[in-house]
Order: sequence, then structure tokens, then C-alpha cells
Amino acid sequence: MWLILCLTATVIAGLISIFTKKCTNKNENMKGINILSILIYHVFFLCVILISEPKIFLEFNFTDLVKILPLTITQTVGAVSYYMSIKNSLVSTTAPITRAKVVVPLILGLIILNENLNIMQILLSVGLIVLTILVSKSNKVETASSKKGIIYAYGFVLFSGVSNFLNKVYINIYHDPLVIAFYFAITIIFSILVYTIFTGQLHLLDVRRINAKRFFFMFVFLDFLSSLLIRFSLIDGPVSIVYVIESSAIIVTILASRLILKEKIPWRKALLITGIIICVIGLAISSYL
Repeated sequence: MWLILCLTATVIAGLISIFTKKCTNKNENMKGINILSILIYHVFFLCVILISEPKIFLEFNFTDLVKILPLTITQTVGAVSYYMSIKNSLVSTTAPITRAKVVVPLILGLIILNENLNIMQILLSVGLIVLTILVSKSNKVETASSKKGIIYAYGFVLFSGVSNFLNKVYINIYHDPLVIAFYFAITIIFSILVYTIFTGQLHLLDVRRINAKRFFFMFVFLDFLSSLLIRFSLIDGPVSIVYVIESSAIIVTILASRLILKEKIPWRKALLITGIIICVIGLAISSYL
């Protein structure tokens, strides 16, 4: 059963960028999309936690809330950077770049936690960084918008990579990922409500102002569902296998960008993307051997 859940989550994760692109193409109000999508995503998670582990609500601790703030900030900035990268550039360009986020936790683990990297991990990390840079420069025609999208994609790599590292640190402290998700969701929801109320921008929470609502709700729900399925697949499935399978979501994204978004992928870019896929899956395998 865990394998079915994991494969489903992988396919869904690969399609998130496609629906995000379709939504952002029809909207200029990116602040509203960012705020509302993040809010709805975490409301979904709070509902799941309330149903599955209601005791977490009863054990609320303000000190723990403050401790998890660094994770909240980095993951939120990463999420906004991701949406903006999809908005401003081709999915077939930004999606491979974002996969380089796996290198950041490895480097931070080496520097801060004194974790060991084997030769294969070092070589694959260097290869992934080089290929990512080459992909970002592979567009024949670069507009100001596409350059901005690539910068946002690198911002996602940095902040999402740091948040993945922090998540690993907090897992070692709290041992229950749902506890971390709870405090993270509480902080995000409270922050959004405070921001919109005190800045007089409650209209940002009005879903009626968003065009292409079906694509908006689709990518928010798919993002939530993918995360949820991965968590459930980890209950019975081996961590190493689950994350190796999940890392292949980029294949679905690239194929979908060609078939659904009709983005042209030159043979040179296709080779670079293939190299990135090999590096990502190789890092996933080597990290859990």
C-alpha cells in the first residue's frame, strides 16, 4: 500500500508546477495568490492534525512555537520564490533548477552537524550544481521576466534547502513531524491574518479576485495531497525508497511541460535535464545507503 501512496504522491508532485503555471499565467495579483495559497494549504494540514492527532492541540506550547520560527520563515520565503519562478519563466527551465535544493542540506549537514559526505555524494553535488547553472543559461532568448524567474528559482533552492535542513534538525528534537507541521501552520495562519488586518489588505484573502480559480485550487490541493501521501507512505515504507521515488517527480514535470504547456525542449537542454535527473536520484540513493 505504501508504494501505491508514494507513486501517487510522485505523479501529483510532478503536476503541481503545471497547474501553478496555468494559474499564474492568468493572474497579475501574485501577492494574493501567494498569501491565499499558503493560508489554504496550512488550514488543510491543521484539519488533518485535528482529526488524526488532536492531542497536539491540547499540548500547545508557545516556547516551541518560537523555536520553530526559523523553519517557518525559510519555508515561506522558499514557497513564494517558487511561485514567482513559475510565474516568470518556463517550467522546463525552473523545475530542473529547483531540484538543486537537495545539495543545500548536504552542505549544511557537513558544516554544522559534521556529517560525512562520500565521494559519490560530492561528485553528484558538484555535477548537479554545474548542470543547474547550464540549464539556467540554456534559453536561446532571455527576457527580463525569464531572468527574474531564474533568480527566484535559485532563491527557492537556497531557502527551501535551508528549511529542509532545519526540518531534519527539528525532527531529531521533536520526533513527530506532525508536531512541527502544527506549529508551522499556526504561525503561518496567524501571521497572514495579522498582516492582512493591520495593513488593511484583507482583500488579498478574497478568492473571488483570483482568475482561473480551478487551476488555483487544483495546485493548492495537489501540493497538500502530495505532502500528505508522502507522510502516510513513510509509516510503512522504507525512508530511502520513498525519497528515491519522490525525487523522480521532476520527470513527470518535464514531460507535462512538453505535453500540456507545449514548451519546446531543445536536445541540448533535454540532455542537461537528464543529467540533473540522474544526479538527483543518485544523491537520493547515496544519502540513504
